[in-house]
Amino acid sequence: MSLRLRLRADDAQARRVVDGFKRHTERTLGSIGSGFKFGVGFTAAAAGFRGTLNLVHAAIQQVKDGIGDAAEFALLEMRFARLTGSMARGVAVVAELREESLRTGRGIKGMADNVTKLIANGMAVEEAMQLNRALLDIGGGIGLTQSQMDLLGVAISQVAAKGVASMEELRQQIAEKGIPIFDALAQKLNVTKGELIDMISKGEVGSREVIEVFKNLEGPLAGFKGAAADFADTTAGGFARIATRARDLRRQLFQDFAVGRQ
Repeated sequence: MSLRLRLRADDAQARRVVDGFKRHTERTLGSIGSGFKFGVGFTAAAAGFRGTLNLVHAAIQQVKDGIGDAAEFALLEMRFARLTGSMARGVAVVAELREESLRTGRGIKGMADNVTKLIANGMAVEEAMQLNRALLDIGGGIGLTQSQMDLLGVAISQVAAKGVASMEELRQQIAEKGIPIFDALAQKLNVTKGELIDMISKGEVGSREVIEVFKNLEGPLAGFKGAAADFADTTAGGFARIATRARDLRRQLFQDFAVGRQ
């Protein structure tokens, strides 16, 4: 299925979820009205009333979450406008992150935070976005959870900030997730794994080598190319896409209100 058709399918499913909530609310309200009108027992009416209160509470929470998401989205645009020096560029960056989120079912906030750190550490915007796409492929290929994806992004950002590769990030935060980073680096530098570990301990492996291995999906990482789309087509990925789409629709509903537009 093409990306456009899949997004349409996710959009339709998300709208069915919202419509189902609406119909359930209407049925509950109708039941209460009928109960009082035709003298149905007080217990049944009270149960219906409690159900309605629960629905009202859920609706209020949805409104709060929708406004919160919309406000957060606007702040992301402002953040990247400052980082890139252009409001138009900042909006374009967030729009691209949104499309990646809808395509893969991954959370936009985690991606935005990681890209922010990379740019803040001197990486060009285009390179940071390319690295983000590569990390989505790696995460999809291994089947990382959202929290694991966020931690992987943090590890890469730490490598970029330090300027050199260290065993702390490579072994404890990257390799432990099932990513063959040592094999990839050894192949890139044309050394054995033993020689590589010795080089790392001496601070002779720069962050640039690590970033390039990930960004370009070099060596053993080449097998992950396109895996984000494969993950999105799994059952877990499908549910994640629908949830992401529903949240995006809710954000759009409250966007004008959240940013104070009429």
